[in-house]
Amino acid sequence: MSREELQSTNEELETAKEELQSSNEELLTLNEELLHRNLDLSVLTNDLNNLLVGVDIPVVVLDGSHHIRRFTPTAGKLLKLMESDVGRQFSDIASMLEVSDWDALFDEVTTQVRPVEREVKDKRGKWHSLRVRPYRTSDNKIDGVIVVLLDMDVIRRELQESRDYSQMLIESAGQAIVAANADGNIVLVNGSTEKLFGYDRAELFGKPLRVLLPTGAGSGETRHGSNQEADGRRKDRSTFPLEIGVSQIDQAGVRLTVAFMTDITEHQRLEKLSETYRAEIRALAAQLITAQEEERRRVSRELHDSLCQKLASLAFDVENLAIALPTPAATRARLQELRERAIKVSEEARNIAYELHPSVLDDLGLVVSLKALCDEFAKREKVKVDFTAGDLPDSVSQKVASGLYRITQEGLQNIAKHAKAKRLSVALVVREHSMVLSLEDDGVGFSPQAVKGKGGLGLVSIRERARIMGGDLSIDSKPGDGSRIAVRVPLQ
Repeated sequence: MSREELQSTNEELETAKEELQSSNEELLTLNEELLHRNLDLSVLTNDLNNLLVGVDIPVVVLDGSHHIRRFTPTAGKLLKLMESDVGRQFSDIASMLEVSDWDALFDEVTTQVRPVEREVKDKRGKWHSLRVRPYRTSDNKIDGVIVVLLDMDVIRRELQESRDYSQMLIESAGQAIVAANADGNIVLVNGSTEKLFGYDRAELFGKPLRVLLPTGAGSGETRHGSNQEADGRRKDRSTFPLEIGVSQIDQAGVRLTVAFMTDITEHQRLEKLSETYRAEIRALAAQLITAQEEERRRVSRELHDSLCQKLASLAFDVENLAIALPTPAATRARLQELRERAIKVSEEARNIAYELHPSVLDDLGLVVSLKALCDEFAKREKVKVDFTAGDLPDSVSQKVASGLYRITQEGLQNIAKHAKAKRLSVALVVREHSMVLSLEDDGVGFSPQAVKGKGGLGLVSIRERARIMGGDLSIDSKPGDGSRIAVRVPLQ
């Protein structure tokens, strides 16, 4: 072989060596990529295995030929599958379930590419929800199916528990709750509805909602979440005021209108009573101002027209006596006359002070003051007054003593003005941790409802004084049968 040929062969060998080195590097790179992919596949396999083990639901994965590819441990227990069953035809070993058309069912899922759901029974008579879905590859091809089985007993039990809980909440509600369908017919009521309207719930099912709400309130046209007032109608045909809240439910094509109803009879009564009290208090305030001004004018007149003039006359006579003293005997007689006049002026001043505030309350106490007041009334009005007092606390607060005295004073004035009584009794006793003051007469009587809100300071003033002391007033009277008022004040 010539030298040139050897050189050419050597060059070819060098080139082949370089190509082999390059191929070796490519193989090394490919090997590393395969190792990484194997690691990824191993992690993915582990994740999948752990996922299947961790899922407490029977799941079976089938390939395109309906052979078992994977299954969860729960599916293994239910269908009695073993690891050796992987690769077997599913329809051959799914005899635990009463399904005769497995292949047709799988073909329907794969050809129509949609999930299918059925209720199936196993050999033990237990029901399951069978859900079959297409198995999709990463390039969105259908390559098998996924079979999922859910225990219907568990689902039904949970559903029943949910229904029982909802029913318990509805039944425990203090409001009357009524649900009507799209046609306005009643489909649900609670116990409060039965109590409020007087119906048994069986009598209401299927009846139109207007049986309970004749004005049409709470109908489907009512705005969602709105509150309104309307009249309800009981089974005995009587009507009463309601506050109605409306909510609308639309789920799975079923529309329900739910009405939450509250009887507001007592609320309206209290509102009217509150308005009456406010009007009485406004009238009382106005009349108190007027009475205060009249009392001031009366006291002013008495001081000016009587007391001041008598004092001026007395001072004038004393001055005249000092200027020209008569004989000792005449002086003695004159001084005696001046003394009697001074005593009368003093008594008038004391009477005015007594009317403004009875000092006997501070000096002798509540019982003595009330006894003196009753005696004075009996003497002035020519009426027999029986006053009795029980064992009272050793000390009664000034506010309570003054309040009870003024209430007695006001009550006696009312009797003198309106009752035409021949006999009355006043009693102050302790009963059930309260002081009770009562005034009872045999007069003409009256209707408490008829006189309410018609002016007059008497009863309104008595009620307000009782309220200020934390007590309450009760009135028992009717025309022609006398009257009795009682004020109860809790002991402090």
